[in-house]
Amino acid sequence: MNAGTVRERLLSWRQAFRFAVVGGLATVTYYLLTVGLTDGWLEIRLPAAAANLIGFAASLALSYIGHHRFTFGKASRHDRYMPRFIAVSLTLAALSTGGVYLATSVFGVPAALTAGVVALGYPPASYVLNTLWAFRG
Repeated sequence: MNAGTVRERLLSWRQAFRFAVVGGLATVTYYLLTVGLTDGWLEIRLPAAAANLIGFAASLALSYIGHHRFTFGKASRHDRYMPRFIAVSLTLAALSTGGVYLATSVFGVPAALTAGVVALGYPPASYVLNTLWAFRG
């Protein structure tokens, strides 16, 4: 894949908009669950890193289904796309969970702030990796 093709894939406004819609729904799901479970909105209080994993898991299913069909227009080939999507998602989840743990447990940063940072940073990283690798071909 040459530089022009990479740029075209990343700058497809229609695809980027669809990715943003699906990602926005997944991000809201992630954020509300993570903060809700950490701050007790949902009648349960969990450590921030554990709440992060639950929020991530819930948003993962929503993301895959939405991106597979709506964002990238795929009709099948779950055997190809799902493992790649999960690999991208797990890599980003490990980075975000480690970051949330360090920020909240080591540095005392409020969980709501760390969840916000993850919610803002995860989507652009996910878009690039899913566009160029997970849903390619």
